Amino acid sequence: MELLERDGEREILESAMEEAATAGRVVVVTGEAGIGKTALVSSVVHGRPVLWGACDPLITPRPMGPLRDVAREAGGPLVEGSREDLLSAVLDELRAPAALVVEDLHWADDATLDFVALLGRRLPRSRGCLILTCRPEQRPEVRRVLAALPRGSRCRGCTPRRRRRARSRTRPRGRPCARSPGPRWSARSAA
Repeated sequence: MELLERDGEREILESAMEEAATAGRVVVVTGEAGIGKTALVSSVVHGRPVLWGACDPLITPRPMGPLRDVAREAGGPLVEGSREDLLSAVLDELRAPAALVVEDLHWADDATLDFVALLGRRLPRSRGCLILTCRPEQRPEVRRVLAALPRGSRCRGCTPRRRRRARSRTRPRGRPCARSPGPRWSARSAA
């Protein structure tokens, strides 16, 4: 699928995926609802090894919901044991190299946020790519986790923007722009 006006964002994601073969990378894709975060990520990870989980807008959140999705997708149960056992299992999976996508982090439960913070800080010393999608309006807990992620080349952000509308070649009151190839007239002189 070809996405319009997403070349810069695609470049950020593609280069992070390529670099993840030698050193872990984290990418945060931020944008308002319906802007195309999922479509952007899907278009880049298509055909690559990827584990995909999502946070849901539940009144009672599913603890570690995205990782339960990943475990089901991988065909096994969620690793039982400590948080560190789960972290080790995910880091081992990402060494393939692979990507872990956690969608809608703004809806994450506290256990998932803690896990993302741990993984994000340890991933740069490993391999693999952690891709997080979230909306710009976030709970303080989500902002804290995102702020704790490593900075620089290891952690990148991209923000899809609304597609630009075709600009009108007519100024207010019917006067064409100077670049317009059409005749010059004003709304009052049309006779």
